[in-house]
Amino acid sequence: MSYNIKQNYSKNNKCLLCNTLINNNSKHCRKCCIEYAKKAGLQAGENNSNYRHGRREKGYKGRCITCGKPTSRTRSTGKCIKCCNIGRVQSKETRLKQSKSHLGAKNPMYGRSSPHGKRLNYKGIYMRSSWETAYAKFLDKKGIL
Repeated sequence: MSYNIKQNYSKNNKCLLCNTLINNNSKHCRKCCIEYAKKAGLQAGENNSNYRHGRREKGYKGRCITCGKPTSRTRSTGKCIKCCNIGRVQSKETRLKQSKSHLGAKNPMYGRSSPHGKRLNYKGIYMRSSWETAYAKFLDKKGIL
């Protein structure tokens, strides 16, 4: 199957600023679009898609307030994942309750075959991997077992 890379391009559709060939749905090429947005201030302050209503400017500067470690996420507490879970211990009853809630027919995968693997049949015995089947064939050839 071959794809026409230029299928969404036409000879009449050119960038308004630099006259390079662009997609039918565009007004500017990527380079000019970024420059235009910067000049017009479209990506500044509240217009920026990453703007969080001033939350990043107040106290939270991308570091955990407890340990000072740089974090990639903004949490409402201002803490990293490790510091959020410090001292959080579940009782044995809670852990047992969670464990029992997915046993047997309550498990979402109950009665279904594994989505990631298939079984191979060798001499009426189902094996879990091709390596296991190959090893069984090797043992049969050597007369072992």
